[in-house]
Amino acid sequence: SHDRIEDAAWKAYNENFGYHISRFDGSYLTLKDANPNIKLYPYQKDAIAHGLFKKNMLLAHCVGAGKTWIYDSVVHESIRLGLSKKALIVVPNATLEAASKAYKEIYPQDDILVVHPKKEFKPANRKQTLEDIKSDKYSVIFMAYSSFDMLSMSKDYVLQAQTEHIKELADNERRAKTYKMGSIYQSKVKKAWELYHKLEEEFKETECSCFDKLGIDHMVVD
Repeated sequence: SHDRIEDAAWKAYNENFGYHISRFDGSYLTLKDANPNIKLYPYQKDAIAHGLFKKNMLLAHCVGAGKTWIYDSVVHESIRLGLSKKALIVVPNATLEAASKAYKEIYPQDDILVVHPKKEFKPANRKQTLEDIKSDKYSVIFMAYSSFDMLSMSKDYVLQAQTEHIKELADNERRAKTYKMGSIYQSKVKKAWELYHKLEEEFKETECSCFDKLGIDHMVVD
């Protein structure tokens, strides 16, 4: 019948192209390190549970719903539980102070590093600030967009990533089932090698070419 065909088409589409929405229950969370004067709503605890069980999460709550305390709690609990060691929280320049203050309100005992663009990240202090981030001195770092935009991967990381890309293209070339597809991938491999050699010769590292060496294993973008 038409209904059976519709159901079969709906099921086939979702299994191949759709996704399943997971529900998380955070009612069991005690958040024992949080400020006892701050009471989180059930939906906030549910979101925290989501952040602890999944590697990626989008908080699409409306303005004023308390997203900052949600990701603050995810960061703190992840570190406390050993799920991560060092978190970088990147926020708009205009909200850097408010965001870091909110963290200290809910977890006042945590020692955090707030990187101000015109203070800790000005040229004279930048190298020391990056060394502080690399060290185990701080486990939570707040940074403004403008400062984060200055960071890049190291030359070693970039060349390794390009090498892996070349290997993937070469594997596709070997598996190509037609001469035309093989030729296309052969051309891509050639261009990828050309880019590799260009990067090898022209990539100029700066003191900010170190994101992959900072030890960041948990990141939040507000």
